[in-house]
Amino acid sequence: MSNTNKLEIIAEIGVNHNGKVSTAKKLIDVAEKTGATAVKFQTYITDNFVLKKAKKVKYQINNSNRNETHYEMLKKFELKKNDFRIIKEYCKKKGVEFISTPYDQESVATLKKINVKRYKVASADIDDYLLHKEISKTNKKLIISTGMCTFQDIKKTIKLYKKKNITLLHCVSSYPCKLDQSYISRIVKLKKMFKLPIGFSDHTTSYEPAIMAYAVGARIFEK
Repeated sequence: MSNTNKLEIIAEIGVNHNGKVSTAKKLIDVAEKTGATAVKFQTYITDNFVLKKAKKVKYQINNSNRNETHYEMLKKFELKKNDFRIIKEYCKKKGVEFISTPYDQESVATLKKINVKRYKVASADIDDYLLHKEISKTNKKLIISTGMCTFQDIKKTIKLYKKKNITLLHCVSSYPCKLDQSYISRIVKLKKMFKLPIGFSDHTTSYEPAIMAYAVGARIFEK
């Protein structure tokens, strides 16, 4: 894909469905109408994922109930296992691919049961080798975000998959990411070093970084 001009746009829905399948469907509708080829969700079990006393980070405090904990927020947004089956079937009906980021081994099993074609791994889980081991067993395609990651982190992880079916996404783990911190030149380094398809997970509020990323070879864009 990296040698063609074909574009793939992944609309990041994440947990913006607020725990409601009906809202998830509305977001899929919007993504499809705006030209997205795929939508991405998050699959997790809150009790396996975060401590009950964990505090929110700054951008979460600014954009949600500041009196609840990180645990309470995630618990409120957690979808049931069968919800993902319903959502995936709706995606098929709308002609967009369903992708999700599992955050624990049990969530990998949930996605495996509904035959997800591709998994996404968040930047923060680049070194969660138990998670990678479980995903590797599926033999499915994988997208890995690389925010906060060293080249050594990336190299060690892709060895687990023997470089098969992997796309790397350049990512800056800042929400939102400032334009002068988008560091698009890293895409060139990733392409040269790993010889894999490279994309861009865009956390900016603009479109200029995506244009620059396309110019240096990114063909998969998550926004």
